[in-house]
Amino acid sequence: MAHYLFQGGYAPEAWAGLIENPEDRTVVVRAALESIGGKLEALYYAFGADDFVGLAEVPDNIQAAAVSIAVASTGRYRNFRLTPLLTAQDIVQAM
Repeated sequence: MAHYLFQGGYAPEAWAGLIENPEDRTVVVRAALESIGGKLEALYYAFGADDFVGLAEVPDNIQAAAVSIAVASTGRYRNFRLTPLLTAQDIVQAM
């Protein structure tokens, strides 16, 4: 399986909803990834340009793109990014 870094921020409306009804989004993110055969490795919240960063394992680029499109299409996030990650061994093989 491929590894990905995901990061981004909440739109103001999403923050307003979370402030009104606080919830741990880990369960939702984990369920979304598991629905495509993936796995949530870590989810963190951050100060600065991004509100959250996470690591996920996903079967392939098509499934990763599907999740990315689904997340971006909600309008709840700003500057959502999904970055493929390569191991040191992958890079050596590429060289």
